[in-house]
Amino acid sequence: MTGTVPTQFGSRFNGVASLELFHKEAAEAMRELGVANVVLYPVNPEGVWVMRSDSMTEMAEQTGGREFYGSNDVAALVRGAMDDAREGYALTFVPKNYLEDGSFHNLRLTTSWRGVELRYRPGYVADRR
Repeated sequence: MTGTVPTQFGSRFNGVASLELFHKEAAEAMRELGVANVVLYPVNPEGVWVMRSDSMTEMAEQTGGREFYGSNDVAALVRGAMDDAREGYALTFVPKNYLEDGSFHNLRLTTSWRGVELRYRPGYVADRR
């Protein structure tokens, strides 16, 4: 639960812009969360006048979750995140001709069931581990 996730620090570390470091570290963190099957549901408690946070929304979507915001009822936001996390299950698969080459592979899921909302990671990296 947070009102914001900093994405710019305005400094340099060993000659590298901190923004570049943040994005690299954030991408690695999202990859590790995916490997561990962790789904993020960020809750923004800042109230009704808050717009969605691009960084929190992106982090949630990268793990198959979603951001909760835009209400003064923080308890309801937390309940919404918990309820959403409760409704679901994990699918696993083994791709044909899998190569651990470090490349990104898109995922796309569909269903013929009406009224079903699918949320899932947009893909995976075939890590060399």
